[in-house]
Amino acid sequence: MNREKIEIGDIVHVYNRGNRKAPIVFNREDKWRFLKSLYYFNNQESLSKPFSQQDFSFQVFSKNKGEQIFLKWSWPESWPERKPLVEILCFFLADNHFHLLLKEKQERGISRFMSKLGTGYTNYINLRYEQVGRVFQGPYKSKIVSDTKYLYLLIIYILIINFFDFYPKGFEIAKQNFDKAINLAASYSFSSFLDMLKKRDLGIIEQNSIVQEMFPNLDAFKKEFIKEIVLKKDIRKSLGSLAID
Repeated sequence: MNREKIEIGDIVHVYNRGNRKAPIVFNREDKWRFLKSLYYFNNQESLSKPFSQQDFSFQVFSKNKGEQIFLKWSWPESWPERKPLVEILCFFLADNHFHLLLKEKQERGISRFMSKLGTGYTNYINLRYEQVGRVFQGPYKSKIVSDTKYLYLLIIYILIINFFDFYPKGFEIAKQNFDKAINLAASYSFSSFLDMLKKRDLGIIEQNSIVQEMFPNLDAFKKEFIKEIVLKKDIRKSLGSLAID
């Protein structure tokens, strides 16, 4: 596959789906494992001792009438200093596909990171479910994003449209129940929306990123969403090849 030449500092949309559109996650444990992979594989050095195959759990404890407090993952002191290959600006995980918005930090950082992520997560699924073969539908797809307005649309597509697509009874019902639907999207554990709003910090995305500057709070996100989605009929058409059907 011929790819665009990516330079350090470029922002790139990366996405892939399950082989033959099959699921890439089967339960919450798999979803947390994928998110952990985003954190632990984003490092220049390969892990000499991969994080445990049994280490599926994610620590959450309740405080103040059930408020969820998320604990940030740690980098063991015995490991070499963490040197991220990419800056992860935004992510969304669905049952059968994922979207990442990445910024190149090191030469070939995105390709190296995606190789580690694809191989590591495929090995996890095949071992856990005693199967062989592909988890993903071929190589990941990528597109450099250089226009700011396009970037706004893409972030909305990644964090909101993907969530609205599996809202009960579908996207149109989500639009009709906009406030409820977007609040649910903002609490979905397997996207970076919570991190972007600074309601948690798993360590996956860097704080004070360009995404957080664009959307400093939920009200700002709603305003942009209404302007770009409700008034414009088809964001997928605007995004073209960057949208997954």
